[in-house]
Amino acid sequence: MPSYNASLLFKLLRERKKMERSAMLRFGSLSEKTLYRAESEISNPRKCTFEVIIRRLNLPREGFFYPMIDDQTTDALYLCDQLNQHLDRYDAERAGSILMQLEGMKGFDYGIFYQFICSKKARLWEQLGMPSSQIIPLIEAGLSVTLEKFDESLVDNIVLIKEEPELLHTRARLYVKDGDIDAALRLLAGMKNNLANLPIADREKECQFTPVLLSLSDCLMQTGDYVGVLEACNLGAKYSAARKQGRHNPDFELYRALALKGLGRTGECHPYLKHAYFGYMQLGEPEKAKKLHIKAIDDFGIQINNYGVDELELLQHPAVPYSRGEPIDCYSLGTMINALRDRESLSLSQLCRGICDKSTLLRIEKDELPGNFYTLEALMQRLGRDINVFQDFFLNTNDFWSMQHRDQIDWLLIARKYREAELLLKELESMGHFVKHRVNQQFIGMAKALMFASRSDSLPPELPVMLMEALKITYPKFTELYIDRYPLTYNEIFIINQYAGYYKDTGDASRAANIYKSLLHNLNERYVDEVAKARMFAAITLNYSSCLGLMGKRHKALAVISEAMEVERTHRRLTMLPGLSFNKGYNLLKLGKTKESIPYFAMSYYVADMFAPYDNVKAKGAEITKNLVKEEMGLVFD
Repeated sequence: MPSYNASLLFKLLRERKKMERSAMLRFGSLSEKTLYRAESEISNPRKCTFEVIIRRLNLPREGFFYPMIDDQTTDALYLCDQLNQHLDRYDAERAGSILMQLEGMKGFDYGIFYQFICSKKARLWEQLGMPSSQIIPLIEAGLSVTLEKFDESLVDNIVLIKEEPELLHTRARLYVKDGDIDAALRLLAGMKNNLANLPIADREKECQFTPVLLSLSDCLMQTGDYVGVLEACNLGAKYSAARKQGRHNPDFELYRALALKGLGRTGECHPYLKHAYFGYMQLGEPEKAKKLHIKAIDDFGIQINNYGVDELELLQHPAVPYSRGEPIDCYSLGTMINALRDRESLSLSQLCRGICDKSTLLRIEKDELPGNFYTLEALMQRLGRDINVFQDFFLNTNDFWSMQHRDQIDWLLIARKYREAELLLKELESMGHFVKHRVNQQFIGMAKALMFASRSDSLPPELPVMLMEALKITYPKFTELYIDRYPLTYNEIFIINQYAGYYKDTGDASRAANIYKSLLHNLNERYVDEVAKARMFAAITLNYSSCLGLMGKRHKALAVISEAMEVERTHRRLTMLPGLSFNKGYNLLKLGKTKESIPYFAMSYYVADMFAPYDNVKAKGAEITKNLVKEEMGLVFD
């Protein structure tokens, strides 16, 4: 979701256009006070002010500073999302079909939507192997929508917006294709410096940064800059682990091994080759793993012990795009919320309970009130949808940074990096504009509960009480008997998952299993958007399978695990697979199938070990797996 700091963005765009403040004030009805407020940290400009500023900057009004859905139907937005996903998976046939549909739709022949078409068509033509001479005019046409003139040497000094990063990345790959590695390196290095300035939790960095670093690593390898490759891989692996579900980590591990070999340090390559091999196997890419295995022997003189993983006959898993749910023919976010609520047979009070007043929701649905980011996000989550598909948010500086803090804390809590999270939470609590919203009060209560528990060697009895206090900010009459009936936000699901975890870890596996089962039913029934669903699906399934194992229901646990592993693999989500593999291996071991368990323990250990530098949970998991295998079977994972 593009969530821009509007105040800073206006200033940077004006500077990019080399336009003095006085020049902007000479045109149109824009006062000194209005421009000052727009470029300062005071408040977000009104819609009419947006229009004046964009017009003065000679930027396209259409779709630029407004929610995308205001300019296109939801059908078109879904197609845009699917096009991106098919291009990411190199499915040129389906991508081409969708692109043709979009080009035939109203509004895609001008403004920012035209830039989108140019960007995607350039990428598609590149994948189809078309000559650079035909693709470069598309890139130039796309860039001209938001840039009058573009100097590649200045890329690390300007703010990149909309489709500009992808257009430039495609240009860099064309340089490589045409043999001009130096030009590609200059452009990619500039993009790296540019995107590195985005906040660590920024979701645009999630989409753009890791692929750029992969391309940069490849170019540096070709020039023999092995130290540069290692630097790019260290940064890329960190962001892939945190923000891309680990999808690209095996690639970075392979580049690391190649760079070390280039530096004459072949003896250090073994761990990285193993990480890459087992990572590819976990992702359902056995062909990549087999090629790597051969390369390790032929080029490195290293034999990878695969512990029978190759005998599992893991099939090549095609990467499947996330389903976004059936679209609804709406032209505004408010009317879409209304239509989705009707489809789910929810009353106003059922949807907005604890989030906002009924009158506020009614005004949002009638497009009389735009709604703030936190309210809209929570409403869409209760409808099982990901708001990121539909809307660009241009936030004032305060909201922008509070959202960055919240998202970073969220990731730190999942990684159990509580000390770092606590420092950020103190800053977040001091932001009055943030804590006035009930959904944000709930987030703070949830975070405090988990941090409180982290200070104790054993789970404190106060934990479930604190978690329930946080949950009841939005659901005052919550009861675990009706979990499957509630429309739930992400934070509400997270809290209930942690609440069940307390009972799992303190001996009441049956109660915990019932909660997890209800949560999974809720997710499967309500979260029709698989991107939104995936944020918690594997974690809840992992916990549920652990409970089933504790209850002796091991065959059922194996079935639940297999389903989750299939989902994670087809969407190339690697980070949760080590835990699922461990649970599968452990249940097989307890069923007396020792030999069958070893490959799953091996995949669990080596992939968790790959993530260990970035994730405390994975580091601990790798150590537990290694010790268990040594004690139970006398095997040593080196």
